[in-house]
Amino acid sequence: MQCVNVSRITLRAIQLTKKGKCPRAFHVTCARDDEQVVHRVWEVEEYVPVPIPEGAAEGTHHEFVKEKSLKTEILCPTHNPVSARHGLQKTG
Repeated sequence: MQCVNVSRITLRAIQLTKKGKCPRAFHVTCARDDEQVVHRVWEVEEYVPVPIPEGAAEGTHHEFVKEKSLKTEILCPTHNPVSARHGLQKTG
């Protein structure tokens, strides 16, 4: 993938998140420095099933444990709702 802001491929570019369908990519530093790129990180708690042990009685139900994890989202100017709503996309 090639960075939207930098034409040369010298560092690894990251693909932006819009359910994996956004074709744009940025270097991490380019995304960080671009005011129109949104980067969010938040913590979530999810209940994750514990695998049922082999040999467990038929009808044994899953147990669940609560786990914390980090979720991230990086949106380009086109998919950033604030930029798109206010017409702030870069031109050229």
